[in-house]
Amino acid sequence: MPFVTGLVSQLGWGVESTAGTAVTPTKFQPHVSEGLNLEIERQQGEGLYGSTNGVALLSRHVTTTRQISGDFEVELTDKGLGTLHRAALGSTTTPTVLSGSAYEAVFAPGDQQSAGSSLTVQVGRPQVASGTVRPFTFNGCKVTSYEFGGNVTDPLTLKVGIDGWNEATGTALASASYPASQTQFTGADLTVSLGGTPSTSSGKTSISGGTTLTGVKGATVKIENPLSTERYYAGSSGIKSEQVVNGYRTCEIELEMDFIERTTLYDLYSANTTTAIQLTWALPTAITGSHYPTLEFTVATAKVTKAEVNVDGADILPQKVTLMALFDGTNNPYQIRTISTDTAL
Repeated sequence: MPFVTGLVSQLGWGVESTAGTAVTPTKFQPHVSEGLNLEIERQQGEGLYGSTNGVALLSRHVTTTRQISGDFEVELTDKGLGTLHRAALGSTTTPTVLSGSAYEAVFAPGDQQSAGSSLTVQVGRPQVASGTVRPFTFNGCKVTSYEFGGNVTDPLTLKVGIDGWNEATGTALASASYPASQTQFTGADLTVSLGGTPSTSSGKTSISGGTTLTGVKGATVKIENPLSTERYYAGSSGIKSEQVVNGYRTCEIELEMDFIERTTLYDLYSANTTTAIQLTWALPTAITGSHYPTLEFTVATAKVTKAEVNVDGADILPQKVTLMALFDGTNNPYQIRTISTDTAL
């Protein structure tokens, strides 16, 4: 008998040309967990019908709307994730060659109604009775939240929040094909740079003159995309229309640190000082020359909104720091930049 557990599950996605029109998944990534669920809104009519038993009528139990919600968590690796970065941030991008087989891609906040921002996500779930992996396919999926990072002792993961239109269980299970020679980033690959001067050229924001931040034990990026997820209209059979951005996005960086020096971050918090910050995860083996597989997250202008430090025993004092990205009117408010061998998203 074949395996009947999550060991044989799979998760993949494809980019929809038209929002809500399902496509066959073409991208697959080893996943840690998934919690995508179909939510059906059902209502019960309350009309009185001379009942002598006090039970509502079956014929008045109706379905009104359907939607998909939840999230999935995948391993954060050096290749194969460009379409997720694109869907999460919204801007269009095309990888450009740096040298040889090293390609750079830059992702910044943009229109989440543009092509590439809507996904079909499929999960293969094995059933115990036979080991058959049953496909659950979700169309019209938009990224509502995007969280990645971890401690210096951990492998990195990416958690993707999803809002979608509907579920199909009759679509064939896509044949999973994973990128060859993937390497997972870990917290040990991280360098944090604080301060410096931001500048933007050809849509890419860079930071010059930053200082390496010491004492960092972990870093997490959290992005929230507010979307209108209740666009239900007459004639749509209870299926929503395309979700659109309906509020200010938020982006925060959370740092777990030892309390090395008060002036480094606490004084920025106290004085409400603006700073740039850049997180760079780089693998030790070069693709070519000086180009290493890299995941870089840049915030051009940030405010420190929390810098807690307290004594709790005899050990080294910990510090929890949160920085919030804001837009200075010129540079990308936040940006993901990758260097990989991916020639296309």
